[in-house]
Amino acid sequence: MKKKVLAFLFTMIMCFGVLDGAFSANSGIVGAHLTKTEASASSFNVGGEVKEYWGSNSGSSKYSVYLIAKYKKAFIWYEDSSELMKPGYKTPQGTAFITRKRDDSTTWFVRLNPKGALNKDCEAWGYMNV
Repeated sequence: MKKKVLAFLFTMIMCFGVLDGAFSANSGIVGAHLTKTEASASSFNVGGEVKEYWGSNSGSSKYSVYLIAKYKKAFIWYEDSSELMKPGYKTPQGTAFITRKRDDSTTWFVRLNPKGALNKDCEAWGYMNV
């Protein structure tokens, strides 16, 4: 029984290692997708001192959407900068916004938030380099 458990654990470790390698090949960017039923959306966290971020807001969105870069310092999240994207607005990666450089490597994420309290009915995308 012990050998079967160890074999299973070893197989799972190898499986996750292969999957991690497959995803890390394309892990230069994290993203958030705001759907029309959501009041906000956030990307996964990434580390670094400075980040580039960009996004777009669908032309069918009812409201403008804030594209927000947030960072963590001493267990508290702060807003570094934000851009208001009108419906139909698009910022390509080549003209990305750049956060302020932090003294130390920290944790970052990009957030999408429609303008107005708890507004929905927007579709937008936000991205941040890893």
